[in-house]
Amino acid sequence: MQEKEKSITLGDIFHVLWKNIILLAVITGCVFVIGAIYTFAIAKPTYKSNAAITVAIDYVSESTHQTTYDYTNSIRAVVTVADTIKNNSIIDPVVERYNEDLKDGNNTLVLPSYKLKYPLDESKWQTVSSTGLKEMTSKSLSEMVSVSYTTNSMMVTITVAAKNPIVSEYFADAIQTKCIEEATKAKEDGTKGVFFFADGNMVASSEAKEGEYASPNKKLYIIIAFLIGLVLGVIVIFVKEFMSNKFKTKAEIEASFDEKIVGVFPDRRLKKEQKDNKDVFLVDASIRSFEPYNKLLSNIKYSNLENPYKVIEFTSTLPDELKSTTAANLAFCMANNKNKVIIVDLDIRKAVLHKTFKVSKEAGIVDYIAGDITKEELIKHTESGVDIITVGKDVINPVAVLETSKIKELIEELRNEYDYVIIDTPPCLACSDAQIVAQYADGIIFSLALNQAKKKDILDCLNALKGVDASIIGISITKAESNKHDSYYYYYGNNEDK
Repeated sequence: MQEKEKSITLGDIFHVLWKNIILLAVITGCVFVIGAIYTFAIAKPTYKSNAAITVAIDYVSESTHQTTYDYTNSIRAVVTVADTIKNNSIIDPVVERYNEDLKDGNNTLVLPSYKLKYPLDESKWQTVSSTGLKEMTSKSLSEMVSVSYTTNSMMVTITVAAKNPIVSEYFADAIQTKCIEEATKAKEDGTKGVFFFADGNMVASSEAKEGEYASPNKKLYIIIAFLIGLVLGVIVIFVKEFMSNKFKTKAEIEASFDEKIVGVFPDRRLKKEQKDNKDVFLVDASIRSFEPYNKLLSNIKYSNLENPYKVIEFTSTLPDELKSTTAANLAFCMANNKNKVIIVDLDIRKAVLHKTFKVSKEAGIVDYIAGDITKEELIKHTESGVDIITVGKDVINPVAVLETSKIKELIEELRNEYDYVIIDTPPCLACSDAQIVAQYADGIIFSLALNQAKKKDILDCLNALKGVDASIIGISITKAESNKHDSYYYYYGNNEDK
């Protein structure tokens, strides 16, 4: 037997997202909050200051001897200037001057102190200062500077991005000033200078101003944080749901196996009692409580009309999949429907049903096999209307007990005396007891708790049972989520006389 391949539909995706809507909201909210904290409290703002220079190459007319601008060569010179600005010949002197200004001002930068050396327009000097600054390296400044120009334009724009608006203005203005100084010096000396032209003019097209806020884009960051949270939440949910090695829904089980789903049972125990309480309990004797067990009983009845199931075995993959709870309450429901029913506890390794039906564990099946008690002493009657055979005394080798012919003979006798014989056996992944008992039963109800056993282990158990020619009546899903049908049964059960 192999697990059937299944496809994921759009409906499955929406169902999974809606089922995990709280998880999605939590993940999205957490990432959004983290993004907001980073944007407004952690991320340091960046400020940008721009300064522009215009480059013009002189042209002397041979006929008139008048000096004009050579537009073509000026455009070419713009490219050269743009490529040269970030070279050490420009950057190094600017950094050196900056570090000197910091030392002179005790790590306080007053703008524009460098204009004392390269005066342009003293009326625009600023008195604003910035403290707590550190010395700069040429490499660091080069990374802060970007140079741009427009095709067929004689203007070069210098942009400096810094964490301090004063620093960004300082360097934009200093680089602009240094470029103009180098161009002026080359023209006066008749040399090509750092820009490789001797007949060029360079003027300030626009003065640097205090750096304006550039980044982070707070609105954009917040939107991105929200989207990242949303996408991350969806990914987590998809991995949790579709990549899980456990069954999470009834639909997954139906899509994976050929066996019928004969019952679906919410885990009411975990809502009424502490989660660490593993005792098997009986439901209240009410229409609402019996309804899922009546459905299970009907499915058992109509599964094989020609050869009705009378001896029914219950097993599961792992402990605590509520197989014993389902078996006990099915027997209780059968008795309430006026059926003569007996439940046999063959989970010799971990007997619990004697507690459920409030009888003594002693004088049980082990004692009967040993010949210590009679059949009449073996069968105990309970207030629930269900007869029970308990395990009895402890035994070292349960398999030896289960394989005796006396067990088979007893079950055949019970088949003739009762309408139904319910047998509780251990989980089949733990031992081979369930496979041994399967030869005495008409069919098996396989309990499968959602989000518990691994898919591979479940498949191995079903294959093991089929390997001994066991007839699997169907799968009983336990620990399922409560749904709208529960509310309907509550309303119907409390208004049955209306």
